Amino acid sequence: MGNFSNLSRIWFLFFLLISCKSPEQIKPGLITLSKSEEALQLGTYFSNIETVLFDPNQLIGQIDKLVVTNSLIVFTDFDLLKSIKVFDRQGGFMASKDDFGDDPLAMGYFDDFAVFEEKIYVLDGNKRKIYLFDFELNLLDEISISNPASAFLINQNGIFLYHMIENPDFPFQLSFLSHSGKEPKGLISFNHKLAESPFSGSFFVKINEEQFVHYNPGLDSIYLFSGKKHESFKIDFGTQFIDLNQSKDLHPVERLRFYNDFEGYKQLSDGVKMGEGLILFGLSYENKPHYLLVDLENQKATLYKTIKNNLKPLPSTIFFSGNSDKHAWYYHSADQINKFYELNDSKIPVENRIELPEDLESNVLVLLDY
Repeated sequence: MGNFSNLSRIWFLFFLLISCKSPEQIKPGLITLSKSEEALQLGTYFSNIETVLFDPNQLIGQIDKLVVTNSLIVFTDFDLLKSIKVFDRQGGFMASKDDFGDDPLAMGYFDDFAVFEEKIYVLDGNKRKIYLFDFELNLLDEISISNPASAFLINQNGIFLYHMIENPDFPFQLSFLSHSGKEPKGLISFNHKLAESPFSGSFFVKINEEQFVHYNPGLDSIYLFSGKKHESFKIDFGTQFIDLNQSKDLHPVERLRFYNDFEGYKQLSDGVKMGEGLILFGLSYENKPHYLLVDLENQKATLYKTIKNNLKPLPSTIFFSGNSDKHAWYYHSADQINKFYELNDSKIPVENRIELPEDLESNVLVLLDY
């Protein structure tokens, strides 16, 4: 019996040891962070690269937001006035518009746009209006919204609005409307850290027609939406993510200096889908640009210093502009690509180079297939 008892104790200790060494349990809502010394390889996530040159007869200013559909390329740019331009998928010009609204002093002003079900939606959050246009930019309809907003996302469930400025009468950072503009509902309470340091932009990453991720450059949390329900995830930067509360009482100039001088993690930006459950963000760390790959399913994030474009010889300094179900995209100036070719002249055969426009100030759109 003594030997049997000792054997039982040995087995008990063995199983206890195994349980102690089992993988760490995932904590709900917490994304762990690790760093990689390797470059993030584009070929791991994408299968092909296609480039598009825009009609050289069209003057294109500084591009703000760019959306690619199955048949169109739509973007906003700024050259004296902010405008919307529509091109076909080969870069052929279709339409342009820079006169929005009925106020002569505010023509050309709007906050955001989206493409949904063969229409272009344009948000003028200050006037609390969403204008609907066809692809030739003819006005079709308009929707009144209840509260000022600065950006939006539209999917099969409805309209999701981002509120950059705190509103005591509607204290939400994100809200929901039906496609007709009815039934306003607050979804995420306004974070007071953002009150004195508002960030403008369209901080949405489309996953599919049902799901998207919402984020903000000033926060270390992201939100995964499925329909109107959401899960929040905090990325575990420890104490190294910028705390905007520390600068809220400073003069605006000092507040800007505090932000620029901060060397920890900050400026979560340029979110894009990389694959099933994978989102890539731009991120500043030690005041240098980095990339953060977030795995939502396994609640892990990996910090990369660089991206390696191993699909085509093009510059690897990339700032993604968006994605659809089929593609992700970004753009370079032709001058950037030309300088890259000059720098690597002996390494890149002529047949492996893309065609460049005569005007090197023009932009080249880069599409990546999943």
